[in-house]
Amino acid sequence: MTIPGWSDSDIFQLYDEIAATLREGDEFVEVGVAYGSSLVYLADREWPRGKPRLWAVDLWDEHMGGDNLPPDVFARMQALGSPMDAFVAMVKEHLPFERRDVIGMKKQSSVEASKEFRDGSLAGVFIDARHTLDCCRQDIAAWLPKVRKGGWLAGHDYSPTFLGVMQAVDEAFGWANKELRNSVWIGRRP
Repeated sequence: MTIPGWSDSDIFQLYDEIAATLREGDEFVEVGVAYGSSLVYLADREWPRGKPRLWAVDLWDEHMGGDNLPPDVFARMQALGSPMDAFVAMVKEHLPFERRDVIGMKKQSSVEASKEFRDGSLAGVFIDARHTLDCCRQDIAAWLPKVRKGGWLAGHDYSPTFLGVMQAVDEAFGWANKELRNSVWIGRRP
């Protein structure tokens, strides 16, 4: 079974690019990991410049996908225990043992977790958490200073379905300072 989730080829392509740039000791954060499909994908890439540290930030306060995952898949995630238990089970099932230690977990809100990182210390952050305007504004404001110069701040669901995401990203980056790949938005810290 593959890891249930909402990752798509645009996220995977971006994560391939990010993996190629990460260096030994770099840190990368994914906010809103659900069951881990995209973060496990990144952890299982080749890192030509050494081993990074990947952080999973999520509240894991509810099982995701009851309304849009196949019922048997959703039931399997619930049977694994809490949402965090399901994430850990997916990491163990889909990552070789020697790759698992690159993933650290922070069961916190996005803004609270951001406070644990120094400004300018992160190679990148990918945001796919709460999709309201206020939450997206807070996430971008909290994480952008944490990204090093030239680093990535990106996210998912830049689409008319999630107007809050679109507005927050446009406010933060304007029209000229971001790249769009379907519903993935990418900003670079100048």
